[in-house]
Amino acid sequence: MLRFSALSFIFVMFTVLSKPASAVETGNAPRAAVSGNATAEQAITERRAQRLKLLPAPPSPPKVAGSPTGKQTVNLNPLDRFIYAAWQAAKLPQASQPPELCDDATFCRRVYLDLTGVIPGPLEVNRFLANRAPQKRADLIDQLLARDADYAAHWTPFWEDALASQPVLSQGGIPTRGNYREWIYDSLKQNRPYDVMLAELIDPTMPRRHRAVTEDLFGVKYAIEYIRNEDHTVTLQTAANIGQVFLGTSMKCASCHDHFDNPEWTQQRFVGFASLFAPADLELMRCDVHLGKTVPAHFPFEFAGADETVPGDLDGRLQLAARLLVDPLNARFAQTIVNRLWKRYLGLGLVEPADDFRADVPASHPELLAWLAYDFVEHGCDLKHAVRRILSSRTYQQRYDSALEDHFD
Repeated sequence: MLRFSALSFIFVMFTVLSKPASAVETGNAPRAAVSGNATAEQAITERRAQRLKLLPAPPSPPKVAGSPTGKQTVNLNPLDRFIYAAWQAAKLPQASQPPELCDDATFCRRVYLDLTGVIPGPLEVNRFLANRAPQKRADLIDQLLARDADYAAHWTPFWEDALASQPVLSQGGIPTRGNYREWIYDSLKQNRPYDVMLAELIDPTMPRRHRAVTEDLFGVKYAIEYIRNEDHTVTLQTAANIGQVFLGTSMKCASCHDHFDNPEWTQQRFVGFASLFAPADLELMRCDVHLGKTVPAHFPFEFAGADETVPGDLDGRLQLAARLLVDPLNARFAQTIVNRLWKRYLGLGLVEPADDFRADVPASHPELLAWLAYDFVEHGCDLKHAVRRILSSRTYQQRYDSALEDHFD
């Protein structure tokens, strides 16, 4: 089964090194429309707040009997309460004797690697070990998150892989989306809201949208940007990539037939989603055979407002697609990213595989996933806020114990 880390290489037939694009070509040249940026982002922020009011309240963190032991005194945050309640319900030994926290030296090394990608230097370690403040771990997390350049540099390769960002032109499979490194790095460094970042990839009216670059391959010029829809196959690949990255759903098998392994994804459902990224509704095709039937564009998940009338023009369709993807009522959007963050820092997602959410494979801790997703949206789709939540938990900070490997959850 295809995995998230291989997105850049799916079905690639061959690649040719591209010419470096100028700042003007890549759309990264300085812009005068700063107010336009603020207005567009504000519109997303306001809609997020309005739609959040329509969401039901998230599950309440359960009350946990007893209190964990350990050398350090750490209050259980909401994440821990969900985890410990699951331990108690399963009558695991950890419920009565939770693992101790890791020692300060281990925590220091762990959090430096996870937030900056490098181990701390001797002075940094000694300073942390000598600190007697009870909140020093929370303070260190905040200090490292405030190192914006290091944080952004550490996460940029992850998102380059996810977005199929590479400075080459690929023929067949998922075509290159141009080199998005600078846009990713700047967005992470500024800690731009995650829903705004996605809108800037898809919505052509967003002022900071990464503009098309032109590549020349054997005398043929190609316009490259994230949304590719120059033919039927490429449009399907665009939709499949967006579905896998931002909705945690593997749809590729439904591009030319009903999904063999996941009955949720019929070809008609997938092609309807792909039609949102095309200038007109797409035709159903059985591999290369034309079936003579088009599928009306529609969003694949149901929620209030998801059945909006689809515009007849491409720009209008892309605006609608971006709006529906980041809608707080589209639970899959927030669940996918918080699950990826959980997996990144704890080794195993609440849903596995992280890029293949499906009804017959429920989350290991569904209420925790729902709580994290709501908390993420409630705090402005702030990636650093979600990271801080996870790293501040006792679950993240506990001592490694090989005895836990057989029942990780």
